[in-house]
Amino acid sequence: SATIEKLNEVKALWKDFKAIADKVTTGEQGPVDKVVASNVPLLQTMNKAVELYEAAANRETGQQSGTIINLAGRQRMLTQKITKELVQYAIQGSDETRTALRASVDLFAKTLNGLMQGDAELNLPATTDKAILNQLKAVEANWKNFRPVVEKAVSAGKPSQQDIAKVAELNLSLLGDMNQAVDMLQKATK
Repeated sequence: SATIEKLNEVKALWKDFKAIADKVTTGEQGPVDKVVASNVPLLQTMNKAVELYEAAANRETGQQSGTIINLAGRQRMLTQKITKELVQYAIQGSDETRTALRASVDLFAKTLNGLMQGDAELNLPATTDKAILNQLKAVEANWKNFRPVVEKAVSAGKPSQQDIAKVAELNLSLLGDMNQAVDMLQKATK
């Protein structure tokens, strides 16, 4: 099937990525750029595999649960990606990294809004479950603290160590609340 083929691609990319990452964990400095360069193709390929799973879940259930769980789960990854991109921007200062960071911030905001209020473009219905909606509001409250710190750090030109430390600190709370929302959404679709 197409999903199996895509997962085989992921497996091959992961093997190469892991070999490079293992070198970094031993303290080698050279492979860091290779980790940065190879992580995007790995994530993109894995995302395509997840989309195939999502489509199958939607077909089988006749509901949008696959889309909801996928996008909610992606939110957790985006909190980590935003933090990684901010650190990468602090190190490299490239316009490409800043553009990617801003796109990640915008995607998180759009998806969070879509999970709460619905979004036709994302194929998301509005959340009607009060407990889940309250959890998403907790995520939103954390996001309202997190986003301005990221945007200030990016607009300042080069994020300071203090900016990075603050983002890392806020990220933990945002990630925790989003993880709880994903767990609730998963339980609601079973």
